Amino acid sequence: MERLAPAGPVYQAGTLSGNPVAVAAGIATLDLARRFDPYPGLERTAETLATGLEAAFATGPFPISIGRAGSLLPACLFAEGPVRNFDDAKAADHDRYARFFHHLLDRGSRCRPRATSWTLGTEHGPDEVGAVLDAAGSFEG
Repeated sequence: MERLAPAGPVYQAGTLSGNPVAVAAGIATLDLARRFDPYPGLERTAETLATGLEAAFATGPFPISIGRAGSLLPACLFAEGPVRNFDDAKAADHDRYARFFHHLLDRGSRCRPRATSWTLGTEHGPDEVGAVLDAAGSFEG
């Protein structure tokens, strides 16, 4: 922390930086995470979603790349092979992703409108994952 201003050379600011209510909320969230350890469940949910999406598109006419790190999925990138860098991500079919986004939205599932990343929370369970996978199974591109 000594690297941060005013003691150090790194300036950091944000809407709620240092706000006592925001700090208290952050500490309470960390306490809950320690007590209930949601991470194994989040990891299982992400695994189910990622493998389900891969299966839904496995026989489709267009390629898809789904990566995963814990409960973070870099969304559905309609691209050949794994997406490993910015150039790979830039080359993905973003128009197809936009159509997929609206397809999901029309069927009651919300995700990010850009193919950046999907993050899961503890409120995402089998029903939510099932709805996304059902919608993915009917996506025609």
